[in-house]
Amino acid sequence: MLSLERAMTVDGISVFRDHADPNQFWCLPGPVTLARREGDNQPAISFLKYKPAVADGGVKGGGFAMIETTCQLSPQREARIKAALASQPGVTDAVLATAPFETGTVQCIALNLQGSAGTSASAAPAGAFNAVEEILGATTPSLDAQNRAAFSLTLSQEGATILAQAFSDGLAPIGVVYSLTYSAMRPAINVEIKADYERIFQQFSASLEGQYMFFRAGLEAAFEQLKQTGAIEIKVFDFTGEADEKEKEKWALDFFRDQLLTDWFGPTLTPGKITGQEAVADPLSEVVGLGRSMMEGTPAPGPTAARPA
Repeated sequence: MLSLERAMTVDGISVFRDHADPNQFWCLPGPVTLARREGDNQPAISFLKYKPAVADGGVKGGGFAMIETTCQLSPQREARIKAALASQPGVTDAVLATAPFETGTVQCIALNLQGSAGTSASAAPAGAFNAVEEILGATTPSLDAQNRAAFSLTLSQEGATILAQAFSDGLAPIGVVYSLTYSAMRPAINVEIKADYERIFQQFSASLEGQYMFFRAGLEAAFEQLKQTGAIEIKVFDFTGEADEKEKEKWALDFFRDQLLTDWFGPTLTPGKITGQEAVADPLSEVVGLGRSMMEGTPAPGPTAARPA
């Protein structure tokens, strides 16, 4: 069974050991990417834009966008991970498998709308419009090694024009968020954690505003700093030596960090938003700017964090 003890990150992927077999390893999925069609191996994305046959008939045009995504490891990345695992002590023939997911949900994020199958946009206020009117498709991914999910977007006339221009400019204004659940064995440790939530919130509230790259580089350092300054206190019981104490203390801090982020943050296309804040559609200019920044790897302005309830 998958064990959370002595987890590692290899080539950007979280990898876990098995509780009994030293050659068995489990990994979490890779980045979400477009799936490939069987036969021609082309990206599984289609875009259709239409206009009414009679322009003065009072019927507006629109469009449809269909995408299929997956978060399966590429063969190249899987080979690199297995090569790295082969050098681990006690490993003679490394076997790598995707964590066995039990449940999961998937949502599509496209311009003004976020949700799973059946999500419809509310009526636009006067003088405004909804680029995406409805999301159809999956609510649960395939829950196998590929974790495929398919979506169809119903676009307004304005939305079809915006999406066509975005694709032409090389932007990616459509995102997909996976939330997957799996079972695992926790290490047998006895620890006590005391945390000053007010100080922790202030630290992240100040750091997240306008700093998209913070998540990519600063989480571990930020939590370590909070521990050093006394905002987080960890006391380990039942350890066999200094090295064992340090290892269990690190595991406890990582576990606390993951639980805190799960409680405070919700996945969305806009980074740096703490849960508890009312969801508001971003202006198109911000969405386009975010798309460019994500492709170029530069920070994009983020919203001010809202204090959780």
